[in-house]
Amino acid sequence: MLATSTNQKAEEIVKGVKNLPSLPAVIQKLIMILEDLSCSTMDIERIVSTDPALTARILKLANSPLYKGVHEVATISQAATRLGFWKLRDVAISIGTTESLSGMADEKAQQTYWHHAVYTATCANILAKTGGMPIPEETFVTGLLHDIGELVFAAVSPEQFALLQAIKPHNRLGKEEELFGTTHTRIGNLLLKQWLLPKRLCDTVRLHHNEQIYTSKREPVLSIVALADMMSKVHGLGSEPNCSAATLALLIKRSGVNVDQISEVLRQVDQQVANTQKDLEIAGDVSFLTPPSSSRNYKIAMVSSQQSTTMWMEQLLSYLGHTALPVSDFMEDPETAHLVILDPDASNTALLTRMQPILEQMQNHLVILESETAPAIGFLAKMKLPEIPLFLTQEKIRQYAKTNF
Repeated sequence: MLATSTNQKAEEIVKGVKNLPSLPAVIQKLIMILEDLSCSTMDIERIVSTDPALTARILKLANSPLYKGVHEVATISQAATRLGFWKLRDVAISIGTTESLSGMADEKAQQTYWHHAVYTATCANILAKTGGMPIPEETFVTGLLHDIGELVFAAVSPEQFALLQAIKPHNRLGKEEELFGTTHTRIGNLLLKQWLLPKRLCDTVRLHHNEQIYTSKREPVLSIVALADMMSKVHGLGSEPNCSAATLALLIKRSGVNVDQISEVLRQVDQQVANTQKDLEIAGDVSFLTPPSSSRNYKIAMVSSQQSTTMWMEQLLSYLGHTALPVSDFMEDPETAHLVILDPDASNTALLTRMQPILEQMQNHLVILESETAPAIGFLAKMKLPEIPLFLTQEKIRQYAKTNF
């Protein structure tokens, strides 16, 4: 009976997808011809020239920081020549999908989706460029559409989607199966296939939650989008559960970016993302995108024997306007720390035991990184310390840091 009910839910969602708007006909023609290796710039110009508004949007995006070269392009032929057909195809996909998705769901769901999508896409593009990836634009369009299935759920089954968002389950895909009979990864893949978009893009949307694949060497686009997806959590965006410190370290390695570049990447995203949303002509408030500056500079000690985790936290603290306090300085003068973060999965037992009196003294301003396992040290387990995410937000720091200074 349960299986039948699940199948019925899935069939309803699939039926809803079939009734969603198609891509604009001129965009479909443009994407198809750009897939044809024998096409010419004249062929492209002939198709696009039938739609002056599309011509203006392509040139606007082609001259944006995402794609801009040394000189601006003034014609579609120039855009095709300078960008190349694949990049121009990604521009067309970005424009076409944002147009077709506009107004698909209620305003709140639309804004939530686009905030996350545009941030992830911009961050992925900057990560790809920073890491030296040959085609960073592919990461942009993948980041823009990776969660498109969630917007489909919001459009086709708004009440169930609102319930999903309110629950915020740890196993999101499992809960989606229960509520919709399918997942946003599969339904997103279905919509992109219906739009006749490239198979590789459809596959990346379908597989973007598969950790075995997005952490592998053979899928750098998925690795970068997964990392950008996680980095959006610094702004409180996205619905995916936090990844582990080990997975984060692997994603950074796969992206080609050094950990000590993360704070600068985040700052670049802040500078570009609002303009990206404007260039794509997506309506919505982007005030949350202002850099999360702090009126107070907290000194925060990070206790971990895992260098990659320590460096990650130092980068986030720098970005958020705080100071990472070396453990040696903290032990010498504990009162200088406004907050202490412990890594229960990578902390030296002997060091923690030696630090016990100091940590007990700091208990009201002592937190542990989120972990699937309880602290192995007895006195820490008894403290029942609050957990703080690997993807720090300004709000969490303010919640637990000492303020009497």
